[in-house]
Amino acid sequence: MAIHLYGITLTYIGFADYKTWLKYWRYAVALSFIIALIISPGATGGIIETIIGLTLSGLYFLGVLISKYIKR
Repeated sequence: MAIHLYGITLTYIGFADYKTWLKYWRYAVALSFIIALIISPGATGGIIETIIGLTLSGLYFLGVLISKYIKR
């Protein structure tokens, strides 16, 4: 979540628009699942990795919504 706080800050100061974050959502989701694969414990059958990836992706989209609210 701390990573996207930088995104919210960049939106707040006017460096990036929330539309920019939406434009690159596919990369963010892919990166979320790569991070989940790296930080998850051993052989869990993919369940933990999926949960972590979905959580990180959800936090990204929450940050996009907050950025949209900040822009208004």
